[in-house]
Amino acid sequence: MPQSLKTTLDFLLDLRFNNNKTWFSENRSRYDASQRAVEGFLTDLFPRFGPVLDLGTTKPKDCLFRIFRDVRFSKDKTPYKTQVGIVIGSGGRKAEGLWYYVHLEPDDSSFVATGLYEPTPEHLRAVREAIAADDKPLRKILNAKAFKKWTGGLEGETLKVPPRGYPADHTAIDLLKHKQLLATHRLSDADVLADDFAAHVIEACLAMKPFAEYLDALR
Repeated sequence: MPQSLKTTLDFLLDLRFNNNKTWFSENRSRYDASQRAVEGFLTDLFPRFGPVLDLGTTKPKDCLFRIFRDVRFSKDKTPYKTQVGIVIGSGGRKAEGLWYYVHLEPDDSSFVATGLYEPTPEHLRAVREAIAADDKPLRKILNAKAFKKWTGGLEGETLKVPPRGYPADHTAIDLLKHKQLLATHRLSDADVLADDFAAHVIEACLAMKPFAEYLDALR
C-alpha cells in the first residue's frame, strides 16, 4: 500500500508542473496506475468502514471525482486537477446524506473532512435554528476530546455580519455566522504512505462522526 499510493502522489506532483494534454497523453499509463492505487486503498478501506458509515453497494469508482477540470468559466485553463478527490458515503460522490471527503495531494496537502460544504438554504436555515435554540449540543461535540485531537476545530466560510434575523449579541453568534460548517483532519505525505493509512482515515472519521451526524440529522 505505501508504495502504491506513492505512485499516486508522485504522478500528481509531476502533473502539477506539466499540466497539459501532451504530457498527460504521454504519461497516461502512470495516471492509470495512480487511479488503480487509489481504488486499491478504497478496496481496503470499505470493508472496515462500517463503524463510521454503512456504504451499502457503493463501489470505489463511485467515489472518485474525474481528473478533468471544467474550465469553461475559469481564468485558469489548465486541463487537469492536481489532486484526487474522494467522497466516501452511500452513493459515493453523489451521496446526499452523510459523507466524508478524502483529498490526496502531494507536499503534505492531503486531508479528511466532513460537514456542510455547499448546504441548501433550507438545511443551513435548519442548522442555524437549532443552534440558536440551543447551542450546547454542538459545542459539546466541538469540545469533545477526540474531535479536538483529530481536527483543527470548526472551520468554514463565515459572514462578516450576523445572519438576517439574529442579533449581534446572540450567545451563539460565532456559530450562527458560519455559512459552512466543516471539520478537517490534515494529513502529511508520511501519513498517506503509512502502512495502514486506511485505519488512520477511519479513526479520523470516527472522531468527526458526531459532528457529521449532528448536521445530517437537521437535513
